[in-house]
Amino acid sequence: MYASLGISSEQVYGDMYTAWLRDTHEKNTPDVKRLYTTTIEKGFGDQKILLRRQRLGANFISSLAPLLHQCSLVKLDLHGNMLRDVGCEMLIHVLRDAPQLTYLDLGANAIGCSSVLTSGISGGGAVFKGKVGGGSSPAGALAPRRGGAGSSGGAGGSGARVSSSYLNAMQGLGNAIAQHKRLAVLILGSEREEVYVNQIEAIGAMLLLEGCVLSRTLKRLDLSGNPFAMDGDTPFAGAVPGPLAAIGGAAAGTRVGSASTQMDTAAARGGSAYGMRSAPRTPVQLIAQLLRTSVTLTHLTLRSVCLTDGGAAHLFEAAGASRTLQHLNLSANGLSSRVADEAGRLLQQRTAAARGGALGCTLHSLVLAHNDLWDNGAAAAQAHRGSLGIGAAAASRPATCDGIGLHNRAQNTTAMTLTPMSSTSKFVNRARALRDGTHGETDDASQSGHHSQQQQQRDPSPGIVLLLALSHDQFITTLILDDCVMDDTALHTLCRSLTTNAMLKVLSMRHNNLSPDGVVQLGRSLCRHPCLERLLLSGNAIEDEGACALATALGQPDAPLVELDLVKTWLGDRGLIAIGVALQANTLLRVLRVSDNHFTHNGGASFAALLERNNYVVQCELGATSVPHHILLRVERTTARNCTRAANADADALKAEVVRLHYQKYKLLEAHLELEALRENNTEVKRTIENFDLQTKQDHSDFLKRIRELEEHIENAKQQEARYTEQKAKLEADLTKAERAHEVDMTYMAERLSVEVGLREKAEAELQQRQQELTYWQEKGPEREAQKREQLAALKADHEAWSSQRKAYRDRTAELQQQVATLQAAAATAGASRGMSKKRKKSAKV
Repeated sequence: MYASLGISSEQVYGDMYTAWLRDTHEKNTPDVKRLYTTTIEKGFGDQKILLRRQRLGANFISSLAPLLHQCSLVKLDLHGNMLRDVGCEMLIHVLRDAPQLTYLDLGANAIGCSSVLTSGISGGGAVFKGKVGGGSSPAGALAPRRGGAGSSGGAGGSGARVSSSYLNAMQGLGNAIAQHKRLAVLILGSEREEVYVNQIEAIGAMLLLEGCVLSRTLKRLDLSGNPFAMDGDTPFAGAVPGPLAAIGGAAAGTRVGSASTQMDTAAARGGSAYGMRSAPRTPVQLIAQLLRTSVTLTHLTLRSVCLTDGGAAHLFEAAGASRTLQHLNLSANGLSSRVADEAGRLLQQRTAAARGGALGCTLHSLVLAHNDLWDNGAAAAQAHRGSLGIGAAAASRPATCDGIGLHNRAQNTTAMTLTPMSSTSKFVNRARALRDGTHGETDDASQSGHHSQQQQQRDPSPGIVLLLALSHDQFITTLILDDCVMDDTALHTLCRSLTTNAMLKVLSMRHNNLSPDGVVQLGRSLCRHPCLERLLLSGNAIEDEGACALATALGQPDAPLVELDLVKTWLGDRGLIAIGVALQANTLLRVLRVSDNHFTHNGGASFAALLERNNYVVQCELGATSVPHHILLRVERTTARNCTRAANADADALKAEVVRLHYQKYKLLEAHLELEALRENNTEVKRTIENFDLQTKQDHSDFLKRIRELEEHIENAKQQEARYTEQKAKLEADLTKAERAHEVDMTYMAERLSVEVGLREKAEAELQQRQQELTYWQEKGPEREAQKREQLAALKADHEAWSSQRKAYRDRTAELQQQVATLQAAAATAGASRGMSKKRKKSAKV
């Protein structure tokens, strides 16, 4: 509990309890205190704190943070509370004071500028809500989002305080991440249904990401739900001052003053806080730099961050240079087919690099769900996103910024127009008739003309590069393409790639425009795919034909599927029974989901009877169908039996091990009997040896000759030994000489060490003198400047004196050289004359 973190019970039930009451607005009653005790006991563990969705605020964090100073905290999970910017700023001290912390989750804590925008509404400022209202322009609506505060004067001092706290929190958090030596997991993302979602925008994201770029331990980063990439293609000239200066007003001036003071302080220390803010940057560019430079990052989640096509392409290009990234999630960003093509090119480049023996990216899992990857009508709007402003983007695409609201449009698109098929279920036929009738009544002439115009403008193969690249890729194991407006054309391409792919294990295509014909082709491909374990197809009208094709794949002897999701896929009794028949021969499927389909009483009963013969399915969902409750209980009993059998698999394995050990014991007894027989054979061998001894004595004369030969060899060996002795003496002499040389070297090294010690002491004394001079220079600037000017004048005078002296020396040297040359010539002449005189004397003597 909390004792492992060095926190006493008095501290827990003192200020922490009071702060918890203020945050949760509870009254101090025994029931509330028991609730608090339960929360603390469950949340505080061994070196970890897990307090998710407990309504904690800045009061509780302010009382908890001082207690965690230099503690052994490893994991801190505060997801789903309401810390806001103030609480985040307090947690920075915890991050700095917890050197062992490796996991930090601050998701869904209302961190960001949403409160400032709310205050801007009361003051008359324009706030971005997906549309530009009144007379405000898109640029005007975007400016408050960039700066993190409204531009109206009504925000006043409260807006300035919140913005300053937000900037301080983001900058402090970035500093702490950059300096931390153990932090591996950082989660600041929020789900769409969270109450207090984070709203970290471009300014805060840049401050935060600069710290992440400098981190050398970060392995997982989650920034989902934060709209920082809304205008990721437009670089900011600096981290803070530029956007804030554009906001204007008194509140903005206050914020600019605070931010500029921080930037000036950072510039005085070394140019910038991180050494990177001088160049124009955006959050997307910083994430790309993180991907290129990080040697530890393995998981990056950017779900619903308003990412553009250009930004996503930039990230894929950076991912190609990463050697550690394994999981990339870009779902719910409204991306178009261009992004799918960029992802496919990345996989193709990696495959080409692997064939050449070079190292490529290590991406294993790719999540592109809730994007318009196969809808060029949305791609046209996406291409201008950012340049036309947020209002234009919102008007061109009425879906939400996270891209979730694509399901209704996918149901109305022309790709979902299916040919009515015969089915054994009357509920399927009736539902199909209702669906077709509804579509015929709602699709008027103008809508059909609009769809035909979109069909003419569409690229015949959007996003096809990604699916083609899977054919030879040897790394991707997980591909999530939920709600991507995927049609049969794309599915056929994927099926062709699956026939040659041997690594994909998880494939999810939920809520797309897949028809029975496409799923039939998919089932044929799965018959040849060796390792696909999870197939998720819920929300597609695959009907009985598609289910039968999947059942054929399940019925293969080596079918690898472990999980199959067919929820809300317009299945009837025929498809369900086909799956049940396939389960008779399947031994690997564990999870089957077929809820929300059109099954009748007879179909459910037949399936339950078939499922009872399967001993491996541990989860089977049949909810939201016409199957009676007693049949559902029958299926549950079957899955419970299989679960029990799976749980007892270890016990069965132990029993099999006992049987194997008994068999080994039996084999050991046989070996013991065989050993006794060997011992008897050994006695017989001894008798044979005695007979051989007698024969040896008879052959002694032959061995004497061999002995004489051996003596001659021994004599040769002695002579060789003498030679080796002489060589040994020489080597010993050489060794003695080497030892003497070593002693001399050691003496020299000792002298050199003493000299270096003296030099080091001299250098330390000189360093102290320089430090004193440095102190003097720092404290007495004007005097030092005057002194240096005097020294400079003296040096100039000295330099002129030395110049004149050197000139005189050069003249004197030239004269001396001339004299030396004269003397040398005279000496040569005298030597020549002496030589001639000697020769004359010798000739005279002769």
